[in-house]
Amino acid sequence: MEELYSNNQHRTTNILLLQEQCSQLTLEHLQIDTPSLEYLHLSLSGDYKQILVCDYPNLKKVRLDSPKPNHVSWVPKLIRALCETKLLRLQASTIKCLLRAPVLDLPNFCNLIQLKLDFEDFNSRLLIDLLHNCPKLQALQFGVFPSIDDYIDGSYQKSHKPSGWTQPNSIPSCVIYLYHT
Repeated sequence: MEELYSNNQHRTTNILLLQEQCSQLTLEHLQIDTPSLEYLHLSLSGDYKQILVCDYPNLKKVRLDSPKPNHVSWVPKLIRALCETKLLRLQASTIKCLLRAPVLDLPNFCNLIQLKLDFEDFNSRLLIDLLHNCPKLQALQFGVFPSIDDYIDGSYQKSHKPSGWTQPNSIPSCVIYLYHT
């Protein structure tokens, strides 16, 4: 927790910034039990078998970076716990974990107004599924950023082809709302 003071007014802001530098770290579990959390930035390099989370009703801004692709068992659970946030940024490795999940049960992001996604390989199905669960979304930003491994020996040029767009069955309500305003 960090206390911030501005204009002689006392204001407490709950921030958790967890950035690991050691990718060789192996832990049984990580527990994040801070219900008053407002800002969360997780950058995990180590191996975790499980992350235990609680509900975060006061969450405003979340950024998830660098979970390893084998974190597929707990990343969807963490995403569901973050459903109250207003601003959400998912890095490519987090998206990769979501795409590898056996069952992806996305929550309703009822307060989300800004979504930023960084894809290694664009996936229109995930994008549309997310949009269907973000009724108040006002801003969407996404990009396709190949991993550094794709550039070794110029293999990116040879091995990657642009992904196609899969036509959705229905238009997300946030897109309809933006179109009519």
